[in-house]
Amino acid sequence: LREAGATILYGTDLGNHRTAGLSLSELEALGEAGLSNAEILESATTSPSALFGFAAGRFEDGAPARLVAFRRDPEVDL
Repeated sequence: LREAGATILYGTDLGNHRTAGLSLSELEALGEAGLSNAEILESATTSPSALFGFAAGRFEDGAPARLVAFRRDPEVDL
């Protein structure tokens, strides 16, 4: 699908309530499918925001705030 131009989004049928966020096995599966770490990060952040029309990336009064913090560079060590 990716090679055909489809947008790949992070997702799991397991639910994320036990992982406090993202499932490492799902992230690894996206890597095994050929996505780079940067593309995997996009699949869980900016791509869903764009597809579903979330207000991510807007800096204006009343816009929702979102923050992701990393201990390491996720493009190097996802």
